[in-house]
Amino acid sequence: MGRPREAQAMLAMIGPSLHVLLLDRLVQRGDRSRPARGNMGSVRLHELVDGGTGQRDRLLSAVRETLVDRADTPDQTVAVAATLSASGVLRSFAS
Repeated sequence: MGRPREAQAMLAMIGPSLHVLLLDRLVQRGDRSRPARGNMGSVRLHELVDGGTGQRDRLLSAVRETLVDRADTPDQTVAVAATLSASGVLRSFAS
């Protein structure tokens, strides 16, 4: 069970620099969209919303299996679970 903890520590170090790149990639793939929400001075505000591809539900299902059912999962899913946990948003996905 050390694997998620190690991944969490590593992602805490590199995660912030990858955040914008990851969000841009999700928008490019259509998994998320970024409709304009207005302006704050000269800065355009955007909101991230679900792109309707079903990717979010599949990903959260895999993370849930990893954390709750303790399924043997690929390192990529463990890394996603660690990222969600380290960012503090994992609780918001609880059902």
